[in-house]
Amino acid sequence: MKKTLVTLFVILISIFPFHGSITYAEGDEQNLSAIPEPTQVIVHLEEDAASKLAESEAVITNTEDAEQLVTIEVPQDESIEAFMKDLENRKDVASVEPDYFVKLDYVANDPDLVSFQYHHKAIESSAAWDITLGSPDVVVAVIDDGVDLNHVDLKNQIISHYNMVEGKKFTKGEHGTHVAGIIAGVLNNNTGGAGVAPNTKIMAIDVFDGDFALISDIIKGIHQAVDSGAHIINMSLGSYSTSTALEKAIQHAHSKGVVVVAAAGNDFTSKNHYPAAYQEVISVASTTSVNRQSSFSNYGSTIDIAAPGTEIFSTLPNNSYGWMSGTSMATPVVAGIAALLKANEPALTNKQIADRLFLTAKDLGVKGKDTKFGNGLVNAKNALKNIDKTVPVVPTVNTITDSTTSITGKTELNARVIAYEGNTKLGEAIAKNGTYTMKIAMQKAGTSISLYAIDAAKNKSATRTVTVIDKTPPAIPAVNTVSNKSTTVTGKAESNAKVYVYAGKTKLGEATAKNGVYSITIAKQKAGTILSVYAIDAAKNRSGTRNVKVIDKIAPSIPTVNSITSKSTMVSGKAEKGAVITVYIGTKKLGQGTVNSEGSFKVSISAPKKGAVIKVYATDKAGNKSGSRTITVK
Repeated sequence: MKKTLVTLFVILISIFPFHGSITYAEGDEQNLSAIPEPTQVIVHLEEDAASKLAESEAVITNTEDAEQLVTIEVPQDESIEAFMKDLENRKDVASVEPDYFVKLDYVANDPDLVSFQYHHKAIESSAAWDITLGSPDVVVAVIDDGVDLNHVDLKNQIISHYNMVEGKKFTKGEHGTHVAGIIAGVLNNNTGGAGVAPNTKIMAIDVFDGDFALISDIIKGIHQAVDSGAHIINMSLGSYSTSTALEKAIQHAHSKGVVVVAAAGNDFTSKNHYPAAYQEVISVASTTSVNRQSSFSNYGSTIDIAAPGTEIFSTLPNNSYGWMSGTSMATPVVAGIAALLKANEPALTNKQIADRLFLTAKDLGVKGKDTKFGNGLVNAKNALKNIDKTVPVVPTVNTITDSTTSITGKTELNARVIAYEGNTKLGEAIAKNGTYTMKIAMQKAGTSISLYAIDAAKNKSATRTVTVIDKTPPAIPAVNTVSNKSTTVTGKAESNAKVYVYAGKTKLGEATAKNGVYSITIAKQKAGTILSVYAIDAAKNRSGTRNVKVIDKIAPSIPTVNSITSKSTMVSGKAEKGAVITVYIGTKKLGQGTVNSEGSFKVSISAPKKGAVIKVYATDKAGNKSGSRTITVK
């Protein structure tokens, strides 16, 4: 079973107090009862599958990606659910969603309570106009319910117009005309008001058929805007359900460098509102004439920025003017400032324009980005003023060792310095007076740390990468027993450290501790010699010294023994100095004595019998035992 896309309907996000005798119904969050059931579906086809659905009277919507989007009417004798299920089971269909209707949604208000176009003062348009009034080379697509092409304040601003609804003429919609005037109404013509970017061109795209529009027509409108060269798309409409097809169309527009701006919604709710909640879209909340949150304005984590949207005076069809309220009105204020930015700095990307708007917004409410105003109230003057584009100098970094717990250095005054190890953030600090101190956890020797600085204008310096220096000495080497028979000194030390052996000031040898084990060839040393063993690592750090005494493992020579008779009461002879001489007959110990400093010994015994066999051996101070000397008593 293929995945079915979620249902969707979209409303134009305005609260419309309008002069004259027209009456508009108060709308609830979705006003579902006023919206007809869908009569067709949107189908994502597998590649090259369009011809297989020709018999279904599909209307193909061209896209620039590998997917094909078609709309298919639901047969009169079949429910939409059953029809979608049948389509989902086809191998040539990737996904299906209802092609829901879009509805205008107005709420009446009293226009007499407001002044004309206060929003220009709120966003400081006049100061921005000293820099630029916009450019006819910049085009804003207004995807809406049509625009009055002959309005005195708009007729010279409209570069092109398109109708996305098959079999219907382009209309001069009230909502779309009002939105277009907020963006690009003519300045200095002694008539009505003025747009935020009065020299900007408007691409009017009508996606409504009366009070309703189809998602598929909005998608076609987005592609039309992109294909026709729009730099900015304004969508003062939205829904609380998401549409995969619509989101892909917006992603396509964003990938082509288009700035997409949409209304956050008018139901004073934190629910995600689409398309504003999509990542690629600038989501606009509404403020009042005193820079407070409009009573109707949605809020939440997806809000990017705020703009005046309560009781905005702008163009209406038939050369008239009036007030509307809603995030629909706040959205074209932001789109207009985006157009000024694009005119003043044509090389700016859509992301750079969004970042500039956010960076230069006037902070409202809770400090920093919040859920009511996003990054703050959009400000035309600040967005266009000379922005600091100079990146900070690359931070200097003082030596970092494996025992360092703070990084210090210098960079641009008050810049924020951030340190990373790979993708792990180690810390950050402000360079007060141009110097910074950043606390970090100790890092292993050889670790690469990357640091960069970000100034108040969000300019990011190049990155400096430093390596943590090894300042920790190796552990004192472990040394296995060394005897006077040994020709190697062996043991364990820090891997790859060099281990040295000395006897006094004489170097006996060295070796590298491969895999933490070393073996050093030496000449045999006398028992009792003190060997000094230490290690030096690759960073030239030297360990402490391990002193090892050469132990005696060489047995004494077999003692020489003078003749013994049956009358002898003394066994005498020569042996290693200091050794202990032991005399036995069989297993019977006859006596024991110590070899004197001249190498002679005398051991008192009882007179043995003639022919008795006496054994004599020596044991040195290290416990090494000589072979025995056998003497027959004469």
